[in-house]
Amino acid sequence: MDEGLRNELSKQGVFTTTLQELYNWGRRSSVWPLNFGLACCAIEMIAASMARFDIARFGAEVFRPSPRQADLMIVAGTVTKKMAPLVVRLFNQMPEPKYVIAMGACAISGGPFKQGVQRAQGH
Repeated sequence: MDEGLRNELSKQGVFTTTLQELYNWGRRSSVWPLNFGLACCAIEMIAASMARFDIARFGAEVFRPSPRQADLMIVAGTVTKKMAPLVVRLFNQMPEPKYVIAMGACAISGGPFKQGVQRAQGH
């Protein structure tokens, strides 16, 4: 459909789209996090989906069990040197576009363990 016809229909109150545009809108408008917690910080991730904090308002209430179905990885907990390759493997299995959030003191700065996500990966 050419742009002129689309504009004319839009003036009449008829909106047209393609299945691809609708699909991309859905992927852009909701984020599906990976159900993945490493330690006690996973409780913070679970609490974020509860009514008090309500990540559902951002379209992220559907935690996915598979990295191939998720587009947001929430790293919640201590990432040790032994666990770092597995975190990277899960990240690589996620489709594009993909996002990562570090949640909790241990994932962000290492907490009492002094080893955050960046150090565990050897960066």
